[in-house]
Amino acid sequence: QLVGQKLPVIYVNNGSDYLDLIEAPQILDNLIAQRTIPPLIAVFIPPIDLQEDYIFNDAYTSFLADELVPFIQQTYDVTTEPESTGIMGSAMGGLAAVYTGVSRPDVFGLVAGQSGMYGAGGDLLFQQLESQRAGLANLDRIRFYLVAGSYETAVGGDHEAGNILAANQRLAKTLTQ
Repeated sequence: QLVGQKLPVIYVNNGSDYLDLIEAPQILDNLIAQRTIPPLIAVFIPPIDLQEDYIFNDAYTSFLADELVPFIQQTYDVTTEPESTGIMGSAMGGLAAVYTGVSRPDVFGLVAGQSGMYGAGGDLLFQQLESQRAGLANLDRIRFYLVAGSYETAVGGDHEAGNILAANQRLAKTLTQ
């Protein structure tokens, strides 16, 4: 990091899973040491209630954008620029990340979903995308990264709502348009 340069920051939904199951801090440290990514601050946010927090919850989005982000910005030497501020998550946390990014492009310019659950209730997400586009919001300034496995076509045995791959492909197509 250059002297006087603010650090990028990533907010991680499903934070406890990223800490407990995949050792995300070690992965980030390795990527930074290899100079694959720049030094950054990662904020791991554990869910209190997945259904309540992550499914189109404007109160959760407001908490992140209007309370947590300003607190982190005041506490640590991080950027205030959306293009260096990201939000991510997996499954429903991915859904919440995309919804938050689309709802608040003034705060989050980087959005990532890992195996995002965009199928169940996904129409509300697509309506939000359409309304943002119609309102000429800054959606074109957001960089999205979506990833899903090629075998994620019937999670929980449900070939419709559990087709994570198809939902991710539909979201990618909608974002491209």
